[in-house]
Order: sequence, then structure tokens, then C-alpha cells
Amino acid sequence: METATYGSDFLADRTCVEQLIDLHLTLSYVGIPIQTKSYVFGDNKTEVQSGTLPQSKLHKRHTALSFHQVREAIAAKIIGFYHIRGEIYPADILSKHWGYTRFGLCYNVIVLAR
Repeated sequence: METATYGSDFLADRTCVEQLIDLHLTLSYVGIPIQTKSYVFGDNKTEVQSGTLPQSKLHKRHTALSFHQVREAIAAKIIGFYHIRGEIYPADILSKHWGYTRFGLCYNVIVLAR
């Protein structure tokens, strides 16, 4: 169990990468070619920067496997890893205590994305 968001976010990112690779392989096995990379978003700016910048170093040894799995997927152009601000991050819509104005902004992002 992780106590900091950096480590738990990298564990979630590794799970996401593993599932995307599995989905890409499944689709290619049935004859559907994958043309572009998949987009992955995160609201932890430090995690996204350390995952995408080649010159960044890993300072947490216990997240090494997750870190390298994500970095390898980015280098292989399987995924694109991007930062999204927490105010408009749809994954956090049910985990925050927001007023209607902030909830409405996030809701509009979700509705307009369809």
C-alpha cells in the first residue's frame, strides 16, 4: 500500500500501460491495426514530468518497476502521457467536495468530450 500519491499514481499508470498493451495485442490478433498511440492523462505534475522527460531521474526505489514500465511504453510510442489540471480532471469528479461551479466546469469537460 502506498502512502504518497506519487507511488500510487505510478502503480495505477503501470496497470494502465499493461491493460493498453493487452488491448493493443488483442486487437492486432483479430486483425485490427493500431494506427496511433493511446493517450494517458494524470493530474500529478511531478509524476507526469518524471515519466515523460528522458533526463529525469527516479528518486523512489520502490516505484522502479512501475516507473520503467511507463517510460518504456512512452519510448515505444505506445502511450502519450500528459498532464491535466486537477480542476478539470474528470476522474476526480466523485472524490472531491466541490461546489456547483467547479463541478459544472468538470461536467462540461466530460459532456463536450463526447
